[in-house]
Amino acid sequence: TSMFTLLDALFFRLPNAVAPGRLVWLTSVQGKSNTPRNMSYPDYLDVRDHAASFSGAAGYANSWISLGGASPSRVRGEVVTPNYFDVLGARASLGRTFRSTDDGAQGANPVAILSDNLWRNRFDADPAIVGKTVVINGNPFAVVGVMPAGFGGVEMADDAPQGLWVPMSMLGVAEPGTEKYLTRRTSGWFRAFARLAPGATLAKANGELAVLAGRIGKREPALGRFGISSFPLTGGLDPSNREEVGPVVSLLTIV
Repeated sequence: TSMFTLLDALFFRLPNAVAPGRLVWLTSVQGKSNTPRNMSYPDYLDVRDHAASFSGAAGYANSWISLGGASPSRVRGEVVTPNYFDVLGARASLGRTFRSTDDGAQGANPVAILSDNLWRNRFDADPAIVGKTVVINGNPFAVVGVMPAGFGGVEMADDAPQGLWVPMSMLGVAEPGTEKYLTRRTSGWFRAFARLAPGATLAKANGELAVLAGRIGKREPALGRFGISSFPLTGGLDPSNREEVGPVVSLLTIV
């Protein structure tokens, strides 16, 4: 029973989102490998801006963040695109989620959204938390919202519950030095997902992504073999981890 519960959480659980069956992971393939992997940020931007099969595409990067204050601690967080919550259909219980204006130049938008768990346990469920300042990796951030209880994003938090979210414009503060990957098409570090547009099917979306990947491949010949595809967003593992963990979990289930 425990093993099948784990299997469900890893591969079949639907995310806490509006119409979760319309959400898909976005993956890319480069070079000789046939293994889907997380995307590069430029790949994601191309899908977001040119794939009509999706009503929205978003993404994130995991981060362990140092939260300052009277009792400093490390908190599990995510650096997300401003439309992350909109694509999921998630709304804040206090304040707001991110806006397009929270995007832009690196370091220009020090704002944060707290999980319900962090808000209650670290800030004593302060009803006036919105507008106050928290210190993240030594830098002041303004709290703009608190998410509802039970919301933890799309990925399974196996080691700690999700604590907070900051916009992609603050990647260099959350993970110093990683902002250089925002322009590198060969760096598959970005976990991307999308919502199918009304009337769109997974097959139609993948056909459109194949055409888009062909255009990118011609424009970027150094990539070699290149492809982009999507599959249903189920389970709590991102595409790269799914490929690594899947065979092991399946073997344990059979045993």
